[in-house]
Amino acid sequence: MFTIVVATLSVNIAANVVSPANDFANAFPKWISFRTGGLITGIVGILMQPWKLLADPSGYIFSWLLGYSGGLGSIAGVLIADYWILRNRNLNLGDLYRRRGIYRYASGWNWRAVVATILGCFFAWIGLIIPTFRFLYDYAWFVGFGVSFFLHWILMKAAPPEKTFDVYSIFFAPLIAIGVVGFFLGGLIGFSLRPISPVLGTQIPFESVLNRGIELQGWTQEFMPLAQTSFNYMLAGAIIGLVFATVLGYFVLKLVHESKRRKFQGK
Repeated sequence: MFTIVVATLSVNIAANVVSPANDFANAFPKWISFRTGGLITGIVGILMQPWKLLADPSGYIFSWLLGYSGGLGSIAGVLIADYWILRNRNLNLGDLYRRRGIYRYASGWNWRAVVATILGCFFAWIGLIIPTFRFLYDYAWFVGFGVSFFLHWILMKAAPPEKTFDVYSIFFAPLIAIGVVGFFLGGLIGFSLRPISPVLGTQIPFESVLNRGIELQGWTQEFMPLAQTSFNYMLAGAIIGLVFATVLGYFVLKLVHESKRRKFQGK
């Protein structure tokens, strides 16, 4: 047992810190070093409370890992489509490190890949929200991979990137990201404002709201209308948050876009 503990601490944890530490350092190189990225990774790892995932093996496997695989499949679909199909396994090594290389696009964004990844995750995870599409979530990795793979290939063919100023890369992709953040924040606010049950004296728990009370049995089925109402609160908040964030982000990014365009034309 001692050997297993030492091996876990010295190999698994140490090795798994390298990737996210590099991600943080590369995302914000002016402010975050590899060492700081490692510290941030450790703090985030503690805040995630991974011991709660291990407390319930079924929840860890069929909830966390299954949902996690949907995100990984969406990322893998874009990577494989781009490298194996679109680029035919050819990479310009030098341009990977050039500020104005062919992989830079504009400001480091390729909106086609962003859209493909987000939609891949959406279809992989939609079964969590709408029980009718639960079968998609049961095959989250394959669904996410398939959607992102074909969508990235189609978008790259339909709107190929050029070695010029790409307005979509600095405008469209960040706008989608802002809209997604607004969607989740609005849903969280709507969920917190859901009505209180006069019988229980408290609000319906998240699981019942998410499933709209489908899992309730016996006398607790009386709370199904309340669960549906709570779900509508959460959905309405998510939609309002999406619209508000998208509109606000549009005007902010429009100003940024004009500044970038003038800078680009000046060069």
